[in-house]
Amino acid sequence: PKAATLFSLALFKNAICPIFRKKMGPVEIGFSPIFGTETAYLGIVSKDSDINSKLKQLKKEAGNFFMILPPGTQTDFGSSETAQTIITKFNQPSAEEHFKIIKKGHRYCVNKAEKDGVTIEEDYSDEAIETYYKMLMETYSASDYNPLPKEFYKKIIQGLHAKNQIKLLFAKYQGKTIGCAAFPHSGKTIYYWTGASIKGELAKLYPNNVIQWHIIKWAYENGFKKYDMLGAGIE
Repeated sequence: PKAATLFSLALFKNAICPIFRKKMGPVEIGFSPIFGTETAYLGIVSKDSDINSKLKQLKKEAGNFFMILPPGTQTDFGSSETAQTIITKFNQPSAEEHFKIIKKGHRYCVNKAEKDGVTIEEDYSDEAIETYYKMLMETYSASDYNPLPKEFYKKIIQGLHAKNQIKLLFAKYQGKTIGCAAFPHSGKTIYYWTGASIKGELAKLYPNNVIQWHIIKWAYENGFKKYDMLGAGIE
C-alpha cells in the first residue's frame, strides 16, 4: 500500500476483516482489498455464512467502505454490483481431455513452446524469489501500478510453501528464465495470483501458455476441481 494508506483490522466474533483506509479527496474510505495489491477478494473472513450483521457493525465502526467479496458470498447489505472473474472447472476425465477443449491458438502456443525446448521448474529459494520479483518489476513498469515490497512476496510465498499451499513456477529456455507465475491453492481450488514474462524475441516462445498448461496438468494429477483467475476484469 502507498504511504497515504492506513491499515486497520476489524475483529468480530468468529470473523476478521482487514481494512485499508485511504483519503479520496475530502473523504476517507476503507477498502478491502485496496486496488493494486494483487489481492482480488478480501472483505470479511468468517467462520459462519451470515456476514450481514458483521457488515452493519463494520459500517458503524469504520464508516464508508468498499469491498470485493469472493464469488458465492451472500449478502443484501449496501449497494453491490457483479464483476467478472474467470473460473475454469477441472471436470474432464483427464488433463489430456481438458487440453482438447482449450482454444486452438493456445494449444498451438503450448505445443510450440514444448517443441522449442521450454521447460518448467519449481523453486522457492531466495534467489528464485529475487528473479520472480525482478520480472514483476519489469512487467509493472508498463502499467500504472507498482509491485508491493519484495519482502511481502517472499513471506507469502515461503510461508505458503511451508504449508504446501502454493506453486511457484518458472519457464526456462536454455538456462534463462523467460516467465514465472505463482499459484496459491486451498481446498480443491487453485488461484492465479501473479505472473510475468520476458519481452522481446523470447516472448515468442510463449512461456505464459506453457506455465498455465503445466499448472492445469498438475491440478488434474492432484484432484483439484476449480481454477480461479482471481478477479480478471475487476479492475
